[in-house]
Amino acid sequence: MTGKANHGNPITIKEAVEAVLLKSGEPMTIKEITDAIIAGNLYPFNTANPSNMVQKAIRRTTKDVNHSQCTAGPKLFVKTADKKYALNR
Repeated sequence: MTGKANHGNPITIKEAVEAVLLKSGEPMTIKEITDAIIAGNLYPFNTANPSNMVQKAIRRTTKDVNHSQCTAGPKLFVKTADKKYALNR
Protein backbone atom coordinates (compact mmCIF):
# COMPACT_ATOMS: atom_id res chain seq x y z
CA MET A 1 0.00 0.00 0.00
CA THR A 2 1.48 3.30 -1.07
CA GLY A 3 0.29 6.59 0.30
CA LYS A 4 0.75 9.53 2.61
CA ALA A 5 0.72 7.42 5.76
CA ASN A 6 3.98 5.76 4.75
CA HIS A 7 5.33 8.66 2.68
CA GLY A 8 4.95 6.88 -0.66
CA ASN A 9 7.00 3.83 0.30
CA PRO A 10 5.80 0.55 -1.20
CA ILE A 11 5.47 -1.06 2.26
CA THR A 12 5.22 0.15 5.85
CA ILE A 13 7.81 -0.42 8.55
CA LYS A 14 5.40 -2.86 10.20
CA GLU A 15 5.17 -4.86 6.95
CA ALA A 16 8.97 -4.86 6.66
CA VAL A 17 9.23 -6.18 10.23
CA GLU A 18 6.72 -8.94 9.42
CA ALA A 19 8.75 -9.93 6.35
CA VAL A 20 12.00 -10.06 8.33
CA LEU A 21 10.51 -12.12 11.17
CA LEU A 22 8.79 -14.49 8.75
CA LYS A 23 12.04 -15.07 6.88
CA SER A 24 14.04 -15.50 10.10
CA GLY A 25 11.61 -17.89 11.73
CA GLU A 26 13.11 -16.93 15.09
CA PRO A 27 12.61 -14.08 17.57
CA MET A 28 14.88 -11.11 16.98
CA THR A 29 15.97 -7.97 18.81
CA ILE A 30 15.02 -4.51 17.58
CA LYS A 31 18.59 -4.02 16.35
CA GLU A 32 18.60 -7.33 14.49
CA ILE A 33 15.27 -6.51 12.86
CA THR A 34 16.42 -3.01 11.90
CA ASP A 35 19.70 -4.32 10.48
CA ALA A 36 17.82 -6.93 8.41
CA ILE A 37 15.41 -4.31 7.05
CA ILE A 38 18.32 -2.10 6.02
CA ALA A 39 20.35 -5.02 4.58
CA GLY A 40 17.36 -6.19 2.57
CA ASN A 41 16.58 -2.65 1.43
CA LEU A 42 12.99 -3.20 2.56
CA TYR A 43 12.31 0.30 3.85
CA PRO A 44 14.15 3.57 3.11
CA PHE A 45 14.62 5.11 6.55
CA ASN A 46 15.09 8.86 6.52
CA THR A 47 16.31 9.23 10.09
CA ALA A 48 19.54 9.09 12.05
CA ASN A 49 18.09 6.38 14.32
CA PRO A 50 15.97 3.86 12.40
CA SER A 51 15.84 1.52 15.41
CA ASN A 52 13.57 3.99 17.20
CA MET A 53 11.12 3.92 14.29
CA VAL A 54 11.19 0.12 14.19
CA GLN A 55 10.63 -0.14 17.94
CA LYS A 56 7.64 2.21 17.83
CA ALA A 57 6.09 0.35 14.89
CA ILE A 58 6.50 -2.99 16.66
CA ARG A 59 5.26 -1.87 20.08
CA ARG A 60 2.06 -0.41 18.62
CA THR A 61 0.96 -3.88 17.59
CA THR A 62 2.60 -6.11 20.22
CA LYS A 63 0.46 -8.34 22.42
CA ASP A 64 0.41 -7.38 26.12
CA VAL A 65 2.37 -4.15 25.62
CA ASN A 66 0.85 -1.05 27.12
CA HIS A 67 2.01 1.73 24.80
CA SER A 68 0.44 5.15 24.47
CA GLN A 69 0.03 4.72 20.71
CA CYS A 70 -1.16 1.09 20.62
CA THR A 71 -3.53 0.33 17.81
CA ALA A 72 -6.89 -1.32 18.36
CA GLY A 73 -6.32 -3.82 15.56
CA PRO A 74 -4.83 -7.30 15.76
CA LYS A 75 -1.63 -7.76 17.72
CA LEU A 76 0.93 -8.95 15.17
CA PHE A 77 3.93 -9.39 17.45
CA VAL A 78 4.82 -10.87 20.83
CA LYS A 79 7.71 -9.99 23.12
CA THR A 80 9.71 -12.95 24.39
CA ALA A 81 11.30 -13.32 27.82
CA ASP A 82 14.71 -12.48 26.37
CA LYS A 83 13.46 -9.10 25.05
CA LYS A 84 13.13 -10.23 21.46
CA TYR A 85 10.12 -10.00 19.20
CA ALA A 86 8.38 -12.68 17.17
CA LEU A 87 5.27 -13.00 15.05
CA ASN A 88 2.10 -13.58 17.07
CA ARG A 89 1.06 -16.95 15.64
